Amino acid sequence: IVRLCYVVLEIISGLIIQLIAFRRFKKLRFTKTYDYTLVKGTKDVFATSLTGVFYRTSPTLFLASFVGTATTSVYYVYDSIVSLVRSVVQVFINAPKNAFGQVIHEEDKDKTRSVFLQYEYVTFFVATILFSVTFAVIMPFVEIYTTDVSGADYLVQYVPTMLVLIAFFETIHMPSGLAIQLSGRFKIAKYIQYSALIVLVVLLIILGILFGLFGILIAVLSTAVLLTIEEVFCS
Repeated sequence: IVRLCYVVLEIISGLIIQLIAFRRFKKLRFTKTYDYTLVKGTKDVFATSLTGVFYRTSPTLFLASFVGTATTSVYYVYDSIVSLVRSVVQVFINAPKNAFGQVIHEEDKDKTRSVFLQYEYVTFFVATILFSVTFAVIMPFVEIYTTDVSGADYLVQYVPTMLVLIAFFETIHMPSGLAIQLSGRFKIAKYIQYSALIVLVVLLIILGILFGLFGILIAVLSTAVLLTIEEVFCS
């Protein structure tokens, strides 16, 4: 129900934005054919999106294929909760994206740096508060949620601990990632995603085979930390 409401709100917000655009910018013609050859970096953005999709889905695919459905079920229960919280956090953090992009393109380095540091601080603060609360309540919630469920032990402490850490690291580097994209450095973003994807695949195969679910979580956490370091360094 919560996910359905989230999807409905996303659709409604998109329609509202389109309606406002039609009313405020009446001279624009949204039905005209545009020359997309003038847009640069499209292939890099597309490649980045594809690697991002694989990054998000590969742990579940690897678990289901090589570890077992019972273990996948344990992972999925905790990941669904953490992913929902992460989506809420990221929607909040993404809200000032357009304003931040405008500041970057004003080419005032001092102002950009000041705004960026404030943006980073707010991101870190919000992520710390919300993910700390998530960590505190997730185990009791899952214990109640899986009371009558059999076939697997869902009360595994290291799973929510590592998933919350993964979500935290995936969130705190968002300002750096946005800064790279909004400044038009799409090739850098692509190479960062490629390097992280290679590390993820290698670690999934090695650690997943050796340690099962724990190894897969270590692989994803290591990749999240690597992404954070790379994007912070490149921004």
